[in-house]
Amino acid sequence: MQEPVDRFCDHVCVPRPLRLRSIARAIAVICVLLIAWVGWQVWQVKSDLEAAKSAASVVRDAVDARDLETARAAVQDLGVRSNDARERTDGMTWSALTHLPVFGDDAHAVRVLSDVLDDLAAQVADPLLDIAYDLDNGAMSPQRGRIPIEEIGRIQTPVEAGRSAVARSEQAVAGLSGSYVQQIDDARQQVSEALETAAGPLRRLATATRLLPSVLGGDGPRRYLLVLQNNAEIRSTGGFPGSAFLLKVDDGLVQLTHPEAGQAFPHLDTPALPLSSAERTLFSERAGTWFVDANTIPSFARSADLWTAHWERRFGGRLDGVVATDPVTLSYVLEATGPVEVDGVELTHENATAELLSGTYARLTDPEAQDAFFRRAGSKIFGAVTHVDDAAGLLRALQRSADEQRLLFSSVHPDEEREVTRTALAGVDRPAPADVPRVGVFVSDTTGTTGSKLSYYLRYQAKVVSTGCGRGRQELTGTAALQLKTPEAPDDLPLYVTGGDPAVPVGDEDLYILLVGPKAGSLNDVRQDGRPVRSRVVDYEGRPATRVELRLPAGGATELTWRMVASAEQTGDVQVDVTPSVVPGSTSSVAVSSCR
Repeated sequence: MQEPVDRFCDHVCVPRPLRLRSIARAIAVICVLLIAWVGWQVWQVKSDLEAAKSAASVVRDAVDARDLETARAAVQDLGVRSNDARERTDGMTWSALTHLPVFGDDAHAVRVLSDVLDDLAAQVADPLLDIAYDLDNGAMSPQRGRIPIEEIGRIQTPVEAGRSAVARSEQAVAGLSGSYVQQIDDARQQVSEALETAAGPLRRLATATRLLPSVLGGDGPRRYLLVLQNNAEIRSTGGFPGSAFLLKVDDGLVQLTHPEAGQAFPHLDTPALPLSSAERTLFSERAGTWFVDANTIPSFARSADLWTAHWERRFGGRLDGVVATDPVTLSYVLEATGPVEVDGVELTHENATAELLSGTYARLTDPEAQDAFFRRAGSKIFGAVTHVDDAAGLLRALQRSADEQRLLFSSVHPDEEREVTRTALAGVDRPAPADVPRVGVFVSDTTGTTGSKLSYYLRYQAKVVSTGCGRGRQELTGTAALQLKTPEAPDDLPLYVTGGDPAVPVGDEDLYILLVGPKAGSLNDVRQDGRPVRSRVVDYEGRPATRVELRLPAGGATELTWRMVASAEQTGDVQVDVTPSVVPGSTSSVAVSSCR
């Protein structure tokens, strides 16, 4: 019985060494094929991501150049490439790579970045490009003085979806650790920076699409006070409130009525609203009794409340909010609308600031004629805004102005005001993160008994340096440099410009500088040109503040310095808020923390 078995084994049984070698060869072949497959997948993903990055750069450049057709083609390419990368990194092969030692985290990072790019292409780039088309073809431009609020409402959903997608992507990328592969680490950093750049504008756009339909009268008629601030006579929020209008809005239809000169508002025996002890110390009773001095207070919401009280006391009715802007903003707006003509004077984006803040005073000596010209100029520019064809250009101009704290808005409706306070339209009332110390430098003209228009020649710059971090508290040094660049012959300036007060040398400007330190911090050692200044520091809404009065001679310069200490919680970079000036651009800045 044994022999048949042995013969069978002679034919079918393979020696063990040979069998193992065959299995090893098979496994080796499989491994080679698997490595080749994985390598191919990695190469394909790398190719897709590089192509997606290139397409994203084309989108950015094309949008900047307003070449929307090129942008559309690039967005489509971005969508295809990012989707391919996502599909490849979502499969079993890539899942296995994420569990490898050492390089598993890198594979995970590539998967996350692929997902982020695909989400951005589908949920952000494509829908926002549709909105750009609408802006470019005039779908969102005012028609016969009416702003199409239904179009604004229509884009609210895609804008909010885009904002949410960017927020989710920021969180996903922030959760990635550093990579052993430089290319992956560079890509992570680039995507993180791009997301940060996109997040701010999308948040602003989402807020605007939520607010504007109701603010523009979609839920019923609205009445706003529009105040034009004159930077030639500086005030904490920007300038002398020389002209005021009643702005009526109903279902997007905007009308500018009831022009009034700021000086026409009567002086009150008692403040229009009660002033706090700190407000009376820092700004005097004038902040509450004179319409034109309400905005010596740097809080725009507070200034707006006071202006509202003055207006409603004089004219009755109820206001829904206050809008304020300045001639520098008007120059930005004129770049989008084109020039306007007022009483034979052509106002362009190049000459509007100089004409409205200086030229008018040289041409017209009667203050009432000057005020009338300013009101007509404001009405003309407003008319151009409500009939503008370049809606995208107008939005850019308004956003720039808001970022420079020149375009300000406050609403009496609490739900709207909460939204506004989180935007640049709130000015210095916009809250900073809890770890950010905030410093304020605010300038107001006090020349003589009537003020002057010499701030047109005033140049100033404020700087804060974090010099140390003693016991976890930032030690700060502030500097404010001021120079009055009046003409060589100030006697030739109109009396309305110099102030005409015999007690003040012609061409000299009296100013007070309000210095505000970090919340729950300290402020001391105030000096002017190195000499100690007697100043009283008061608690101003939880922050140390003091008022420094000075006279700047014609052609002269001076420098203020002071020291501050932030609270223990405020270890972040320092936000420095400064009054906007006649010079285009932002006067505010950020100082690097010494506690990080």
